[in-house]
Amino acid sequence: MVTRAWLPFLSWMGASPISVISSEGKRRIPYTRAKFAIRHFSCGKQGSGSRVKRIEFRVVNRPLFLTALLLTSVAVVAQGPSQAPTPDASQQIPSQQLPTQPGQPQVKVNYLNVCNPTDEETKQIQSALSRLPKEPKFARDFEISRGRSTMAQQANITQAMPAPSEDKDSPVSDWVRVRQEFGAMSAFANAQYSFTTDDQGALENLVFRLRDPKELVQVSLSDAVTTTKSPKEILATDTPVDRIRLERFGKSSVVLARCPQGDQTKYNYLFDTASSIFSNYRTAMNLRTVVPTDMSRLSGPAAKKPAAKSATTEKKATPAPEKK
Repeated sequence: MVTRAWLPFLSWMGASPISVISSEGKRRIPYTRAKFAIRHFSCGKQGSGSRVKRIEFRVVNRPLFLTALLLTSVAVVAQGPSQAPTPDASQQIPSQQLPTQPGQPQVKVNYLNVCNPTDEETKQIQSALSRLPKEPKFARDFEISRGRSTMAQQANITQAMPAPSEDKDSPVSDWVRVRQEFGAMSAFANAQYSFTTDDQGALENLVFRLRDPKELVQVSLSDAVTTTKSPKEILATDTPVDRIRLERFGKSSVVLARCPQGDQTKYNYLFDTASSIFSNYRTAMNLRTVVPTDMSRLSGPAAKKPAAKSATTEKKATPAPEKK
């Protein structure tokens, strides 16, 4: 066994990091010697070979060492970052997965083919429609609400609760919401219907929420009407459904919508099934009576401006000339 307790291997002299004259008035050496040494080095035989058991380094003058290390770091930073090797194509990250600005969250956009969903998505829509209760059995709990909403032309949609618009020309919509709870034995928690009108028409939406969402969260059926008819006249007829939406847990939505420019003959049975379900719930939830009654308590979607009076000029009758 060979042991060396002190083995210097580097000696270096440099400028002292402290002032030449101390606070006590004593003169100090303007140069300081730093000595790097192996504090303990031992080796021994183990089997047929030898190995180093422990090597410890010691800096005799620590302030000078720290100063030298700091100056070296500043010199490296001043030279600029080193050129990193360019990874190959298999290791490069796609640009669309990187955030646009540093510190901003990554945004992922999913494009949905609402006109021609895949065969798998079509089966999921058919399965979801078959699960909806055809003849609902509601509990005694229900809710009816109505209101008016305004939206500024330059509204900030990223705000959680944007302030209502104070502009008189801002879009205004009146709405009525009806929610009824299903019984405890139903797989669905409730059915919520909303009727919204504005200056462009009316929109109906019927949402079914599941009680224990695992893969499917809710099913939405909607239709839009571009007309100036009253809510009572709109609800008197069963408007066919033109949009079916499935909200899935942890996955993108599945949507089927009417597209006049495409051939959707193979999806007609899905739209017919959804329209039949919607018609049954208009009757079961008494919507043809409740909605027009609550909508009548709200004024029109926008305050009607009084018609400007036409400027009429009164012409005075010209007196006939007197006969002399």
